Amino acid sequence: MSNGDAIIMFGATGDLARAKLFPALYRLEERGALAGKVIGIALEPWDRDRFRAHADDAVGAGIERPDPEVRRRLVSRLAYVSGDYGEADTFDRLAAEVGSGHAILYYLAIPPAMFEQVVSQLSRTGLADGARILVEKPFGRDLASARHLNTVLHRAVPEESVYRIDHFLAKESVEHLLAFRYANPMIEGVWNREHIDHIQVTMAESFGIRGRGSLYETLGVVRDVVQNHLLQVLCLLTMESPADPSAAAFATERVRVLEAIPAVEPRDVLLGQYRGYRGVDHVAGDSRTPTYAALRLEISSDRWSDVPVFIRAGKAMATTATQAIVVFKRALPLTFATTGARPLPDRLVFKIGPSDGVELALQTKLPGEGVQLTTTPLSVDYDRVFGRLPLAYERVLYDAVAGDRTQFADERAIEEAWRIVTRIADTGTEPLPYPQGSWGPPEAAALLGDGRDWIQPA
Repeated sequence: MSNGDAIIMFGATGDLARAKLFPALYRLEERGALAGKVIGIALEPWDRDRFRAHADDAVGAGIERPDPEVRRRLVSRLAYVSGDYGEADTFDRLAAEVGSGHAILYYLAIPPAMFEQVVSQLSRTGLADGARILVEKPFGRDLASARHLNTVLHRAVPEESVYRIDHFLAKESVEHLLAFRYANPMIEGVWNREHIDHIQVTMAESFGIRGRGSLYETLGVVRDVVQNHLLQVLCLLTMESPADPSAAAFATERVRVLEAIPAVEPRDVLLGQYRGYRGVDHVAGDSRTPTYAALRLEISSDRWSDVPVFIRAGKAMATTATQAIVVFKRALPLTFATTGARPLPDRLVFKIGPSDGVELALQTKLPGEGVQLTTTPLSVDYDRVFGRLPLAYERVLYDAVAGDRTQFADERAIEEAWRIVTRIADTGTEPLPYPQGSWGPPEAAALLGDGRDWIQPA
């Protein structure tokens, strides 16, 4: 990052900034990767010192044993502009604070409804000239609104200057998916319909909506995590190797996967809602907003034809874990085994948090007389092997300032993802209830078909 870089954070006093952005900025400062101003902008009538204290508190809460000198350096580069995003004066004062000669990165940690007024004001003041804009999810509510937001952003900056954040793409454990496949020929050699029975992607969260009632009511689980996080993980599991290391090559292969997935029909999804959701503040007493979704997808390609993909996500589940699981086809019964039982299918499990790693579950012989089989995991814990992994938002901020769009979704990917899930985002059906601390409605098992079961993360 050059001395002229400046990061301007809209929504700088919000929960996202406190929980994710300030700890990420601390890590960048610790690495010596910050050089310019960091300017927060929000409605709260704070002065610079109040904002600096807020940021310092966020670092203390989000970083284990932070270095006092790193904290001091980070806080010293913070500035703050208070004002309403709908007022021209707010942006005139922002322009004065930014000054001239800076390469500017705007982070829009604000609701999509505010994008248009912010972007138009940035254009009016000339602050958008040569700038990059980071956009937080959700990027629209459906295909039509996503296209509208793209049009709004393109009025101010070209597509190559728009960085649509899906912080899952910046997780080291997610990037390992692609490297693991293509750097290991024995894996890539069986990565196809001849050897793989099906794929499961699960994102389970043991907590509820944590006071986000009014926001979650506008989203639901499909908009919140399926349309973005989980479809992007699926892309990395199933995409072809990019032709070169450029961001454009990565984007092209991700889009090809999404284009090959037919839109999900209501018959291929089961929606649920945890008991107690309707009692959360700002949630309607008769709400039909789903907090759980299980769906079946198909990928129409030579490699993946006839290999079903099952995606599952839910709040108030039995544990918190995100896993991508590739289930291989079962071997024939062993003629020499004592029981004559057919071996269970091998599994390759990518763990994407909270514990990151990879696990290969193979069939082995139980010790003792005769040949009886059991499943034995061979696992790699990334923290143990590599030490501290970069924070996802640390990568997001660093790559955006550096101009590296590899881990960001482009407009084609966003629109294709919405095409896939739009029919199931608002079905209007009554979601099936499930108890908190469970694995969701048991009826979801029917989506898998005979001979398959949901694989529960430990």
